[in-house]
Amino acid sequence: MILLPIVLISQNINIPAVYSFSELKQGRFQNALDTLDILIEGNPKAEFYLAKAEALYKTGNYNEAFINSERADKLKPNISSELKFRMYLEKDDFINAEKALIQNLNSSYKISMYNLLNNVDYNTIKGLDFLDNILQSNEYSKTEKQLYQVKRLMNSEEYNQAYFLVNEIIARNNSIADVYFLLSKINQNSGNEKQSLEAINTAIELKKSKPEYYKQRIYLLEKQGKYTLALIDADKLIRLEPYLVDNYILKADLLFLNKKYEEANRLIELIESISETNPDMLFLQSKTNFKNGNYLTALQNINELMLIDQTKEQYELRADIYVATNTYDFAIRDYSMVLDIEPFNGDVYAKKGLARYNSGDKEGACSDWKKGQRYGNYTCAKYAAKYCN
Repeated sequence: MILLPIVLISQNINIPAVYSFSELKQGRFQNALDTLDILIEGNPKAEFYLAKAEALYKTGNYNEAFINSERADKLKPNISSELKFRMYLEKDDFINAEKALIQNLNSSYKISMYNLLNNVDYNTIKGLDFLDNILQSNEYSKTEKQLYQVKRLMNSEEYNQAYFLVNEIIARNNSIADVYFLLSKINQNSGNEKQSLEAINTAIELKKSKPEYYKQRIYLLEKQGKYTLALIDADKLIRLEPYLVDNYILKADLLFLNKKYEEANRLIELIESISETNPDMLFLQSKTNFKNGNYLTALQNINELMLIDQTKEQYELRADIYVATNTYDFAIRDYSMVLDIEPFNGDVYAKKGLARYNSGDKEGACSDWKKGQRYGNYTCAKYAAKYCN
């Protein structure tokens, strides 16, 4: 186990809490339990008791899991109701599973109808009388049942029908946040980015406590190049989910896009002290080190990543690093790999041509720039006019 002090640091991250939740997600349950015990001793929060209950359940210690679930519920009523439901199902205790489910459906932690019917953790309830009774009762409203149909249509890629049903719901009641969240997803799929952003803005105005709403808006803002606004939303997301390491990786990426390279790098280093390295973080780390002029470290990062997987983005970044270190032959090779995957990328033809020109291959450079020029790339046209006449 990594020994971590229980302190809030400059990034306002509770390191032991993020570490324990990361270990729980990675299936290292004993590490998570050890740290959660320390956290609870210093600050007994419902979320910590719930995480401890989850870890105990995963290790087969049901009695202690139920005890910690009750402790969580005393601090935040019904916060553990979904976990209790899963644990009773695991034990084939369907009487108590039904009670736990009803308790959940009447709480602010309510399982959506779509998740109830599609989450593999709940498969054992299918065909049971109590599920039929719940579906035929008023536990789910007419609107919630229609939202279930919308998600089914989206899952089947029947977006036009989903769009009509969403608008039918809005015409009846225009104050349901989840409807606008789904409308945003539908518009996004149709390429209507402006309408998608408007819809998710409405969802957040109606309900500011849903992390998935902010994740959707961050995605849209980032796609539209509105990096400052996306970074503001990342901080809001972290306030809602302060113990999830993925949220800090997302923030680090947005810091990079806002050209706050030093801050991004500090956050990445902090994440590394909490969680095992993952591909997204390695790629971001390489980009940040590249922008900071730490070319050797950037190359080490990207090479480590490419032992796991290779993408055109990774080849292009490594080529850019090679160019920065005047290693043109390796850069040309990696740009060629990108073009094998995406043969109409004029920007890469521009960079590949410049690498060839700097290596002394003027003829090859001009050939690349002329190809890129055919794909409408202005930079290729500029280079061809300057160097190839």
